Amino acid sequence: MSQFKKRSLAMSVVAVATAGILALSGCSSETGGSNNSSDAGASAITVFNGATGAISENWNPFSPTMLQPTQGVIYEPLYYYNLAAESEPKPLLATAFSWNADGTELTITNREGVKWNDGEPLTAKDVAFTFNMIHDNPALNTSGLNATATATDDKTTV
Repeated sequence: MSQFKKRSLAMSVVAVATAGILALSGCSSETGGSNNSSDAGASAITVFNGATGAISENWNPFSPTMLQPTQGVIYEPLYYYNLAAESEPKPLLATAFSWNADGTELTITNREGVKWNDGEPLTAKDVAFTFNMIHDNPALNTSGLNATATATDDKTTV
């Protein structure tokens, strides 16, 4: 047998042995925990969300390191914007909006019947407070918003 064929055969044997060892190691019944009957049927799923480093549980909608589901799942916005398509904003906590003639003033109408988790109604004062808080605190202003707001009645914010 030539030297080339011997080397090729040896490499093939090593490759098959390595694949076999790797396959058998995946068949182990050990999962890193005990094998008690209390663990029977338990399973774990690890999901990689694309982030690196430690992920902290941050549900603050104004934090730049908030968890993604915070916006729109836990805290609903006034409108939903689909940035991937040319479409009108879809109302969530608001029902209508209009701009003045020169586009410098936005009027928002709140949805009626919306309540906070403590049962208090959501009012235009809450919407104005949020706009003003973002304006007054640069660390919270991740979108470059440069607007203040005033509640003109319980359901209208300008």
